[in-house]
Amino acid sequence: MKGIMPVNHEKLFATEAQRHGDSFHELQNNAGLIDFTNHKISKNSVIFSESLCLRGITAVLLLIFIALTIAPAGAVASESVRTQEINQCLSGELVTWGDGRDRPAIASQLKFAYHHAAAPDWFSEPQVAAMVAKAAEEWSQCGIRTSIVGWGVLNLLKPDVIRVQWSDKESRGNFGLANLGKRTLSLGPKAFALLKTRNPAYDSRQTLQMVISHEMGHFFGLMAHSRRCVDVLSYYDNGKGEACYSRDPAQMRTVKEYRSIFPTACDIERCRNINGMTPLLDGRLAEHPRTQ
Repeated sequence: MKGIMPVNHEKLFATEAQRHGDSFHELQNNAGLIDFTNHKISKNSVIFSESLCLRGITAVLLLIFIALTIAPAGAVASESVRTQEINQCLSGELVTWGDGRDRPAIASQLKFAYHHAAAPDWFSEPQVAAMVAKAAEEWSQCGIRTSIVGWGVLNLLKPDVIRVQWSDKESRGNFGLANLGKRTLSLGPKAFALLKTRNPAYDSRQTLQMVISHEMGHFFGLMAHSRRCVDVLSYYDNGKGEACYSRDPAQMRTVKEYRSIFPTACDIERCRNINGMTPLLDGRLAEHPRTQ
């Protein structure tokens, strides 16, 4: 398993044998991820009880409308705790599960080449290529230069080019797997096909972006997985009954997927630390603050 960091979004932390790949069980069993059968989180987030009468609903809606109308703009646009966690890393929040040892990026400049062969037919080539480019752009806040190059023989022979490809064999049944030795980031067609079979209505583009961002982070040197739930490099639990950390655990139930689809301030801070870069100012993502 040395040099291989699969994100098997089955478990996003599993046993010792699985831990470098995010397993499919997490998508099925973890409340913070997608519920394939009935979107329990969506049901739990319903604002009004079915027992409310029409008059009660009308009154509540009227109060909400009035509140939004007279509230200051800043109050309406106030960030959720999850958004605050994504955009700022507080002191003491750089904590991992200790399942790996961070190290500098595999090269001073990382180049990514995307190959669309064997991709599920519901993902277009421009769509996935844009996700790869966006993930590279977000990770570049670490201070490591990134670029996207074509899938050509000359590029693929260069040691600093990482091949992003679709392969059930190379992904080993995971949604994604980063092989640092081979310089490959492999995505799993069968894993995404199973996801679509289990929940046809779910838009799996969010999961794909998350997998790409997570696996890409390993090439920047983040080998251990974060204990902060919102980090894209996080695992929700350690398989031993211990759960990840959130500033407000109640918010975990408000979204289908709590984990960010791009590197958070803590992901970037870790990356900058291990690559000898200056820390983020006040722990904040200054370049690309997000509200996802």
